[in-house]
Amino acid sequence: MPASFGEVKQGILRCSRRHGHLNLWRFKLNYPMAKRMDDTETLGEFLRDVAMNVVVIVTVFLIVHFFIAAPFQVVGNSMISTLQDDEYIVVSKLEYLIGNPGRGDIVVFHPPQNADDYYIKRVIGIPGDTVQLKSGDVFVNGLKIGESFLDEGMITCLVPHMKSCPGDNRTYQVPDDQYFVLGDNRHGSSDSRGWFDDDNKPSPFVTRSSIQGKTRMVVFPLPSVRIIDQTSVFDEALNGLRAN
Repeated sequence: MPASFGEVKQGILRCSRRHGHLNLWRFKLNYPMAKRMDDTETLGEFLRDVAMNVVVIVTVFLIVHFFIAAPFQVVGNSMISTLQDDEYIVVSKLEYLIGNPGRGDIVVFHPPQNADDYYIKRVIGIPGDTVQLKSGDVFVNGLKIGESFLDEGMITCLVPHMKSCPGDNRTYQVPDDQYFVLGDNRHGSSDSRGWFDDDNKPSPFVTRSSIQGKTRMVVFPLPSVRIIDQTSVFDEALNGLRAN
């Protein structure tokens, strides 16, 4: 099974299902005229009022779209079972204007191999972290992390489609202002494990500037509407340490 990219595009997120892209909804502004031209109003005054209404509406829309939140449609299976194919989501941009992504955040970003695309993955390592993929498990800073958001039996191999990888052992040191990300469907996701630059050298990290926002809510279809829970990839590991 080919890896699912989990990509998004501005506007309606529509891409090939084979690649598992995300699409952004495209909005059409439909609004009533603020008022009708009366007998005492010149055509120029009426058109000026209409133009002002349009400017205000477009300005508000752009502020919301670029600085507060943006909608996307999931296309593909790279984030199953957290996010399903064809679900519509809302991505918060405001949070990362005043803070930085954390471990466990589900983020939309431009992937390193194609700055025009949008992908959606989960943050596993933040700047300064050491991430190790070993024998199907994920370790961050020496702790084996509990990933309750994965389907039962899901393991993390260096090659996504592998179902067993006892010999895997690779360590990633996350640089400043960069992030290590994985799809929740580890058997079908194109993510930090398999990205390469134009010179065919590993390029596993996502830059801070390429991250567009944090997934907060599924808004469609209606039976699937839900808030995306805040998840720390360290929760279970730290609880285990406290218990000991």
